[in-house]
Parts: sequence; structure tokens; C-alpha cells
Amino acid sequence: MANEAIIVELQAAMNAVDFSVADGTGISKGTLMSMGVVGTSRTAVAATGAGTHKSQFAGITTAEKEANDGATNVSLHQTGIFDLNAGAGKAITAGQKVALSGANMITGDVDDDDMSKGFIVGTALEGTAAGVAETIEVDIGLR
Repeated sequence: MANEAIIVELQAAMNAVDFSVADGTGISKGTLMSMGVVGTSRTAVAATGAGTHKSQFAGITTAEKEANDGATNVSLHQTGIFDLNAGAGKAITAGQKVALSGANMITGDVDDDDMSKGFIVGTALEGTAAGVAETIEVDIGLR
């Protein structure tokens, strides 16, 4: 996968939470993950492609997980400051909430319901112009 998140700063020693994943799935360190199948507890899948924006953010993988390695859990960062890739959509301003926008991408194109539904990844600490794809710092979590 490409465009993985890069750790800039971790605020707490205990900021990772375990989630279940499929054994047959390979997941790169720094992958943005969304909540998995509805009705299953603490299951996460890699955020991918169309429709991902309207899924709940689970966290960012702390380590690589090899496909078919027997592991069915990964740890996900849920707080911290990360360099994340903003797509070439609407402008993002510092202080704005951002959401998932595909495979390891974020967007500032959020609406009023996104916060209450858990779609928010975090708060942008830097901005980007409309139509420009670039990496910006994001404080993940709901602070």
C-alpha cells in the first residue's frame, strides 16, 4: 500500500488499542483503518476506495501485519500527531476536522453529522489548497 501515515509525535505511552483483523490480510505499518463488519466487536479493516469516507475511523496500525501469518490482532494508534495524505479535493484549513477519504487518504469534506457518527479522523494542524494533494500534520482522535 502507499501513502502510509508517519508518526510525528505520540502524546501518551498507552495510546494503542488492539483490534481483530483477518489472518489472510496483509496490512502495512501506518495504514489508516476503519471499523470492520457491523455487529462484530473491535474489528478493523484497511480504509479503501469509494465509500470509505462514511465509515468510522478505528486508528492507524502500529506495525506491519503479514498475510497468513496466524495473527488476527493488530494494535492501532488512536491518539497522536501524524503526517497524513490529503487528497486533491476541497481545501483544508488548520483547525478543521478531517475524515477518511480512501486508501490512506483524508478529506476536509465533512458535514455536520460526521462527528456524531464517528467518521472524524482528527484535526488538521496544517492546511492545503483546494485541488492539491499533499501531506499535512493531523492530530488524530477527538480532542
